[in-house]
Amino acid sequence: METFLLDWGLSHTMSKIIPYVLVILFGLLLAILVYRRFKSDKRIAITLGLFFLITPFIGYFTVNTIYQGDFSDQGTTISIKNLKTQTMRNGLLVLALPGCGYCMESIEGLKIMKKRKPKLKIEFDVIGFLAGEAIGKYEKAIDGKFKVKQLKNDIEFTAVTGTSYPTFIMIENGKAVKFWTNNQFGVVAKDRVENFVSD
Repeated sequence: METFLLDWGLSHTMSKIIPYVLVILFGLLLAILVYRRFKSDKRIAITLGLFFLITPFIGYFTVNTIYQGDFSDQGTTISIKNLKTQTMRNGLLVLALPGCGYCMESIEGLKIMKKRKPKLKIEFDVIGFLAGEAIGKYEKAIDGKFKVKQLKNDIEFTAVTGTSYPTFIMIENGKAVKFWTNNQFGVVAKDRVENFVSD
């Protein structure tokens, strides 16, 4: 449902919230119907009502978990001028490692962002001397939607990113202005990056 709402043009935040609201309302409706059906026996009515109130939410939450960084903009504000490895003036720089499962998983979300905001420049940089082997896998997953390149030297970024990958860095006027770790790059951060780009 989240993807449908994103395709419909809603923000990442609203596309995450609306399904939960609908599931809660559906559970409430079920609870009311069950309570009315069994109201002659209050104990059964309350027990079944609570069961049908909670179960849809738990089921949806199990499949579509809310992560800590989803509803906060916990990224770190930085100001690094003239990153030597970065060629974008404005956009999103993604730092990845070879064979990183989370890095590979992030690509689908990035492709959705690029589809929603075609002017958004995204550069997917794979770090390390072994990156050449991994580039092909990343290029196949990215399917030409945005640029992929190899960085042989990650010293410039290590002080900023630590050991968290993928790392998402917002570039504004040639400067790195904010970065998010994978756990921090939730719906609020995605909305912020998309809102940065004019249509």
